[in-house]
Amino acid sequence: MWRTNYTLGLGANRIAVYIIDTQNDAIINTYIFHLHRQKLGETSPEFAPYAKHQVCQQVQECDLLYLPGQPCGLFDSDYQSWLQLLDVTERLPTCRGLEKSGAWFVPCDNCSRSSSCYWRQSRWISNGCKDRQIPRSKLKECFASKKLLFIGDSTNRGIMHYIMEQINGTLTEWDKTHNIKVYDYLNDGRTSTSFAYYPQFWLPQDKRPGLEKALQQLVKRSVPLHNDSRTVFVIGGVQWLAMHHLNLLRSTLNRVGLSGAKLVIKSHGAGFHQPVNGMRTISVGDFQTLHSLNQDLLNHGRRLGYNIVDTYGITMARYKDFMQGKCACHFHKIVENSNSSTRLFHVDGDINAIYSEMIVNRICDWPS
Repeated sequence: MWRTNYTLGLGANRIAVYIIDTQNDAIINTYIFHLHRQKLGETSPEFAPYAKHQVCQQVQECDLLYLPGQPCGLFDSDYQSWLQLLDVTERLPTCRGLEKSGAWFVPCDNCSRSSSCYWRQSRWISNGCKDRQIPRSKLKECFASKKLLFIGDSTNRGIMHYIMEQINGTLTEWDKTHNIKVYDYLNDGRTSTSFAYYPQFWLPQDKRPGLEKALQQLVKRSVPLHNDSRTVFVIGGVQWLAMHHLNLLRSTLNRVGLSGAKLVIKSHGAGFHQPVNGMRTISVGDFQTLHSLNQDLLNHGRRLGYNIVDTYGITMARYKDFMQGKCACHFHKIVENSNSSTRLFHVDGDINAIYSEMIVNRICDWPS
């Protein structure tokens, strides 16, 4: 009997099964399966903020203990109500990239029953500080005259598309480029974004362009650039970034005359935990090691003066909430707006939105 494994992301999934005549190398039949995987809280009743709820906290799932010795699953927090949590959070100072981890908080009828929680209200709260959602008018002002250069894998590309949508109010163009792509029409022509896919996993290891070459190619496609905070690099991905990359970034930007550009580092994320054919899978022990490496990466980046966004805890605590993709590492997807007469798109994914907003905060550094 032939068996295989598929990942089922949140939302709609389409699986095609082909029946092949191996002697004649011909497809003789095709079966299409459409499956819908519910999001947490998708069927929850309307949330009443003034009702009595338990405020529950989560830092890791019990079946993926990457933080040994810490609690898993949902547990009761110190907050007496959801409104108290919102009030306390609002009074926190603004995060400046120095926050130390955090946790998910969600209002529930009972912390022992995940199904009783209002997951659409869930929030990631960094320890000791807050990130704000900057109003679009202020966002457009912040991004005016800026060029944003993204280098990384598809998770970084999803952040770029989210920021493009937030600046313009909608997404009119996107693609799953695995090369270099430039968008220079944003914000009434005042903002440009560009993206370089790195690393190119599909090539043999000895044929993959190094980070220095990829960075130089991206710079060449994005000129002219200013040697100040009007030029912003956003760099990172799922699990490839290492400390030597951070050193290489600094030396390369110095060499091309961009030592004054702003650098935002996106740390590691959840993924590669599903046993899917053709994809590498890592163990719980590997995730524990990766957590330690991620902490070293963050500390080294701070020493170099980089702006840091730590996505590891955010995604690991909700690692089951991935969307389509074999690696189970995507927390976003692009959907078309069916109510529009022209082709408009939206970046769906609450978790992607949270860490994308954190990156916006690092770029804009807006006063509290």
